[in-house]
Amino acid sequence: MNAIDTQPLFTLNPLDRMDHLRGDILANRNPATDKYLLLSKGNVLLNSSKECFISAAELPETLLNDSLCVFLGDKEDHHYFTLDVTPEQAEQFDAIPLRAFVMEQMLPEDQLGILAEANSLLSWHHSHGFCARCGVKSKAVHGGWRRDCPSCETEHFPRTDPVVIMLVTHGDKCLLGRGHNFAERRFSCLAGFMEPGETIAQAALRELWEEAGVKGKNVRYLFDQPWPFPSNLMIGVHIEAQDTQLTIDYNELQEVMWVSKADVKAVAAGDDDKAFLLPPRVAIARNLLDHWLND
Repeated sequence: MNAIDTQPLFTLNPLDRMDHLRGDILANRNPATDKYLLLSKGNVLLNSSKECFISAAELPETLLNDSLCVFLGDKEDHHYFTLDVTPEQAEQFDAIPLRAFVMEQMLPEDQLGILAEANSLLSWHHSHGFCARCGVKSKAVHGGWRRDCPSCETEHFPRTDPVVIMLVTHGDKCLLGRGHNFAERRFSCLAGFMEPGETIAQAALRELWEEAGVKGKNVRYLFDQPWPFPSNLMIGVHIEAQDTQLTIDYNELQEVMWVSKADVKAVAAGDDDKAFLLPPRVAIARNLLDHWLND
């Protein structure tokens, strides 16, 4: 399996983002063709047909006119938007937690990128409602893709937090870790946020050393994907470990262990007798491990 042939699921987004329409799109919406994805406090809202892309005709005017609305893009002559819905407004819909909605495959895989785009944007609006320069409340403009300060006129744009996630190997073994909030036996690849002034390789080697006490070499980029919990870009790399000695930072991780390629392959094939479970298919860590098994 070639790394460039691997397409993590949250990279699949069929929308044309149509930046040229953002300036006046919210004032020229078309109720006959527009589709809305409703998000509320970490939940995806569904209509009576259990659908998450809802027509304007199904939504009350107060919701359409008063909620924060962001233009996502166009697909087959339908404009797609996301609405930020309050818990009170959400009571008339079925609410499914975002993570459960994804894990239970309630959206076709080729549309998961729309969800990543929508939740990341609304999360940014929630956390950046005030101007970072002067502190005045900012205003959403340009179809929801910018916030302008009415006082100092600073323009603020959506941010994404980059995270390195590492496939660390030594011979026929790879390194897996379990966070404090992970389900029992659930392991994944080690990961960490990039810091200012770092390259991808520098961040990956630093995080590996800080979390597991492993010295790495030969960092190689493989692939990446958005991760909407709430707004990250997961950057997948391969690192060769110089040895297998571990010095674990237990403030960061519950457990770290080396596992053989044979055991990873067995668990991927459905073997439930091993000491670990693999990350789900929507996580880029699973793509990294699948790449290693098929390389």
